Amino acid sequence: MKRQSMKTRRVLERSVVVVIALLVMVTMVGCKSVGAVIKSTFSDLPYWYHNPEMGLAKDETPMLGQGSANTERQAELLAYDDIIGQLSDQVGYQLGREAYRELSVLGTILEFGLKVKNTYTAVEDGRYTVYIQVAINEKLLEQAMTEENKRRQTVSAEVKDIVLEGDEYVKDGKDLKAVSCYLRAMTLAYGQSYVNEDYGFDGLYPYVVEMIQSMRINIEEARMADATCTVTLKRVGRFASSPIASAELMATYQAVDTRGEVYDDYFVYVTDDDGVVPFQSINDGLVRNGQIRFDLNIMEDLDQLQAVVTNTEDLTKVANLRALVNSKAAYFNYSKIFSMGSIAVAVIEHDQYGYVTGVSDISNYVTEKLQSDGAFATAFYPELDHEDEVLYEFQHSGRNENCLLVIRVGVIDNKTTDLGFSIANAEGIAFLYRRNSTEPLYSSDVINASAFAETPEEAAQGAFKNLADIAYTLIKAVYV
Repeated sequence: MKRQSMKTRRVLERSVVVVIALLVMVTMVGCKSVGAVIKSTFSDLPYWYHNPEMGLAKDETPMLGQGSANTERQAELLAYDDIIGQLSDQVGYQLGREAYRELSVLGTILEFGLKVKNTYTAVEDGRYTVYIQVAINEKLLEQAMTEENKRRQTVSAEVKDIVLEGDEYVKDGKDLKAVSCYLRAMTLAYGQSYVNEDYGFDGLYPYVVEMIQSMRINIEEARMADATCTVTLKRVGRFASSPIASAELMATYQAVDTRGEVYDDYFVYVTDDDGVVPFQSINDGLVRNGQIRFDLNIMEDLDQLQAVVTNTEDLTKVANLRALVNSKAAYFNYSKIFSMGSIAVAVIEHDQYGYVTGVSDISNYVTEKLQSDGAFATAFYPELDHEDEVLYEFQHSGRNENCLLVIRVGVIDNKTTDLGFSIANAEGIAFLYRRNSTEPLYSSDVINASAFAETPEEAAQGAFKNLADIAYTLIKAVYV
């Protein structure tokens, strides 16, 4: 037999030593760790990397993080970030910056009893890789996961209940209320992968589109001179239409305030069981000539959905929904007339002592407001100062206006400030009569107003104008 070389014998002896060492380690750590022992022996990584449970207490569970970068500190921070990401996935919600800061600075996260056990840095070709072993308290981790599971179950159940509520509305012919439910469910479920996909954004979107497309708002029995009409909401099918009950329709229009300024106003009306809304504006300051727009009142639901949507494609879908809703709007153009005919205006001004001033500025002011609003109005300057007497004087004056507006205004007090300005407080009352009647069509409560100016006279006139503005708004609805 040929003798072995010295080199061959040294190799065999070293192999025997390695095998014996492995057998000793297996005996010490148990069979479960055989793989870890072998891997750590033949790799550059530490034993705990292949056996993360090493050195942990019974109530602890391990987690390994890893980060690579051009500097050791950057690699270490990326390893911490890896731990934060894994832990976020495990508990089911995103841990914030505070958790990352606590781990990277203090080496712990108290909320989970997490602490760093071991770190190891490897360098290859000038690039650093940092490995981190952390231990987490199992009870605290389980508690966090349990709370998250409870939250998920609560959200899933709430979404399901909202969808089922919408389904019931569909059965009852209340389609718009159903759409509102579906939009709320889409908002609540968005980004929550654990929610039944049929109840989520993608699952409900086609149904919402289909339902809105089938809706139609119609204007019927329009009376332009009165600014009134009947609005109907129906689901239009291929062969027949059916009413949509309990649907909110928003009416948007312009109105005039007591100062004569135009502003946008709105009011929500609800359809009856026949899908019908008898429209009559509740705002007495509705502009004389204008347009009323009726919309499906679900824009707030769309706003809430848009606020949670992050995906560009989904944002486009929300925008398409908004455009679809806008396309369903119906419009009613009107031009109100003064059905009661011409009107005479008499404003009696009193000073702070109760005497009639004989000034006709406010009579002219109110007359011009009515004329600018399309009314045939003229001023009437009476010699008497009580509304009953003014009405009698008007009826025997030969004037032929259909109505008489009487407004009495007076100064309560007029004071001068330390800066030299005058402040006037005034009160008044308004009456509207038909020409041949002694009973008023309308009588207001006592109206109060104030104004300040450089002189007492200017302040009083300002207060009277403010009173006249209020009285004008109050009587206009009756006069129309």
